Amino acid sequence: MPLARLGFHLPDFTRIVWSSPRARSIWQTRFKRMRVAWTRVERLAVIQGIQSISMQMISALDLGPLEDELGRSGICAATLQKCASGQTFTSTMRVAAEGSPFLYWTAIGRPDAVSAAKAAFEANDQETICRLRGYPDCCARFYQEHWVNQRYIDLTWPMAENTGSVFSRDEYRIDLQCVPACNVMLRWLSPRMVFHLPCRFDCPATVAQASLFADIAHAAGFDEELAWLEDALRWPLEWSALHGIAEIKSPVARFSTRTDATAPRYVVRVSGDRYPEEGAKAGMFPYHLSSRC
Repeated sequence: MPLARLGFHLPDFTRIVWSSPRARSIWQTRFKRMRVAWTRVERLAVIQGIQSISMQMISALDLGPLEDELGRSGICAATLQKCASGQTFTSTMRVAAEGSPFLYWTAIGRPDAVSAAKAAFEANDQETICRLRGYPDCCARFYQEHWVNQRYIDLTWPMAENTGSVFSRDEYRIDLQCVPACNVMLRWLSPRMVFHLPCRFDCPATVAQASLFADIAHAAGFDEELAWLEDALRWPLEWSALHGIAEIKSPVARFSTRTDATAPRYVVRVSGDRYPEEGAKAGMFPYHLSSRC
């Protein structure tokens, strides 16, 4: 059943509370390394022709060296917009205020693809952007329908409704088994295998694409980051939404961010078969009483 949405949105924000100082000291560094690795993986995917463009946040200092590096492979970069810095994943980009720190939202690809991406961005042509970024057809259609047409700002509930591997379901709660490659519930902290929002938590096309990115990561020497990522995407997780605020609970941190506003509380629970040694210990989902599964 679709969300019973209210007619307002909160400003974009993300707040993180770590389960312990030890969890923070270990996983904050690992998440950062995963983010750096997957930024590189996405650029390599463009160089190897797996997708036509990538769109990334680039600092002004990094832009020149990046253009020199990409140019050796026939790839170019075009800035699309100045965005407020300090953002990881957000549902909307904030345009940087005059004189404030900023990052460039940048299209990376071969010249013809970058020109097409720039034109599509200026026209807000999300269908073309999805195609250029290599979204699977099913996920592009899902994104167009829910994000663009229905104006969702968080696709977690529609993804869960669309998933086949559901254990239980009622009006306000869905419990499901997630294929790790399709798990994007930690994206506000950075871990994700793919660069799009899948149409479901068990999307075969997303799984196939994630395998290509994993191969690139392995070839690029990111085996350690890949192992951490694959572990994190198998943790139990809980997403809940109420009054425009989503809370995502993971073993090492819980974080809140904005979502579509609702009067009832909605919950999506993802079962997991891995649990980190540093994870919180508690007698409620998604936590374990023991440090071992």
